[in-house]
Amino acid sequence: MTGIAVCVDGLPPLPIHCEGGARQSEQLIELIEGNLRKANLGVRDLELIAVGIGPGFFTGLRVGLATAKALAWGLGIPLVGVPSSQVLARSVQSDWCLTLIDGGHEQLFVAAYQKSPEGLLEVLHPVSVRLSSLVEHVQAMVSEHKKDAHPAALVSTCPLPQAISFALEQIAGQVYLNYPDPLALKEEAIALFQRRGPDDPLFIRPIYARDADITIPRSP
Repeated sequence: MTGIAVCVDGLPPLPIHCEGGARQSEQLIELIEGNLRKANLGVRDLELIAVGIGPGFFTGLRVGLATAKALAWGLGIPLVGVPSSQVLARSVQSDWCLTLIDGGHEQLFVAAYQKSPEGLLEVLHPVSVRLSSLVEHVQAMVSEHKKDAHPAALVSTCPLPQAISFALEQIAGQVYLNYPDPLALKEEAIALFQRRGPDDPLFIRPIYARDADITIPRSP
């Protein structure tokens, strides 16, 4: 899933989502150009670029990050990279949030965040967990890191088996199915930019859910 949004102060945002695939890179440029036209803007009008850096799949992350870096460099404007798990946490109202991002092959990336007056605080950096041990891992995580009685929530990018979803609700509160939203990405990127300034495009690195599904043949 690819999502972009053009956001202008005082105007409704223009978000668009599209499925990935073989034409993903071509579609991304077309979407950016089309959204800018709808807002009566050109690329020279952009003032800040926000990009999700994963965890996610190899091709989509490389395409999105390469496009964001090229635009930021070419236009001379700030770039902010935001972990996709952080974007998921921003999309819910709960003060304490667990995020699950599909890594494929029954692997998930689990992270935890807490909202505070200073912004969204990372309680636990994304870690890889097998689906078969997810409930036990979340139970241990909540017991160790959640020290208050504020309501919690869990946001997942993939449907979970009913028994696992029910068990997680008993541990971590309401379970939501959602994708990283470009509007939540914008909000979190602005908050990060105000706290720490822009990222250096040279040092932004994607967080891959797993390695590329290709191998380099060995020499005979």
